Amino acid sequence: MEVESEPTETPEATESAESAEPSPEPGSAEDALPYLEAVAVGPAAATGEGLVHAREGSPAHGYLQYRADNAQALQDVGEVVEPLEVDVRENDAQLCQPSGCVTFGAFMYEDGLLSDFEVNGNTVSDNFHPGGGEFEEQGATVTVGSSYYSNDSNHLAVILYVEADAETSFEVTIADYRDPAGNLVLESPGTSAGNKVVGAGSSGVLLYTYAGAETGGSLELTLECFQGCEGAISGELPLN
Repeated sequence: MEVESEPTETPEATESAESAEPSPEPGSAEDALPYLEAVAVGPAAATGEGLVHAREGSPAHGYLQYRADNAQALQDVGEVVEPLEVDVRENDAQLCQPSGCVTFGAFMYEDGLLSDFEVNGNTVSDNFHPGGGEFEEQGATVTVGSSYYSNDSNHLAVILYVEADAETSFEVTIADYRDPAGNLVLESPGTSAGNKVVGAGSSGVLLYTYAGAETGGSLELTLECFQGCEGAISGELPLN
């Protein structure tokens, strides 16, 4: 009589199972408290410390880095970033300041770390885009850190990282927005923060916001050279 042998996994199947990405699972607002406390903190360095509570590479991880960059740009121009109050409720949490509250909910986790959530009912992964284009010319480098569209205020916020080599200094003078179709629709940002003058051998973070802009598109930048480069440097940066 033949005895049926138990099926065995091939090395390829085992490797595939081990490398499979975990499926996001819903979790409680209470589990998200350490992350939310990091979001609520004003100083950029303290905000960044909360990254350990988010899954690396996830929208939640990128969103917190965006908040840290946002705070840094504001602080660099002397603005006081006040911490928010965190109120964890049964199914969600509110982060409040005197002007009003923002509701965080629908928390999703992977490997026990926060990966995605909603802000006022809008999913972060639908509105947040990490990275984007970069250009480097004559010792000046500008890179898109991230962009985030706010449904509530109907504006697009863009984080730029700027850097000058040891022989170069410049100023970011123009940051026009083009929509995804390439049309120039906003010839200047609604608001901006961060040190636009970048000294030799230094780097910084810039924040630009564009009212009524769409998710995606690009920025058309112009840099004015002070040292180590000539004339004006122009470049276009895709936002995702």
